[in-house]
Amino acid sequence: GHLKDSWPVEVDRGQIEQVLLNLFVNAWQAMPDEGDLYIQTNNKIFGKEDVPSYEVTPGKYVKITVTDTGVGMDAETQEKIFDPFFTTRSDGTGLGLSLAYKIIEDHRGTLRIDSQPGVGTRVIVTLPLEQTDTAYASFADHRG
Repeated sequence: GHLKDSWPVEVDRGQIEQVLLNLFVNAWQAMPDEGDLYIQTNNKIFGKEDVPSYEVTPGKYVKITVTDTGVGMDAETQEKIFDPFFTTRSDGTGLGLSLAYKIIEDHRGTLRIDSQPGVGTRVIVTLPLEQTDTAYASFADHRG
């Protein structure tokens, strides 16, 4: 879908930029020689039947998919990836996926990873359109 067709989502702009930047850095680090990075947005409606598998509240969401053609990860690595102290990098940079996960969780969204060694990685973020928590207003975008 085209960006102009995407539904608007109420988010903390700085936090979501941080999540996306994190995902882009991870993708770049997973492609040491060369590769492709794709970002796609889709409108998604989750019904009651989606709740068990996606762990979401039914409603309208925007889905952001970040895909790379990098080295990929095995299942064991994918299980550890949200651990705050886990990194696949010898120099300790990158990942920070535990923080990205927390930010998306705070926005009542989901972050899922689908990866295969030698094929690449796909990160799927869903963000809800309606924010029901009144405390959420404190996250509003402050641009001054």
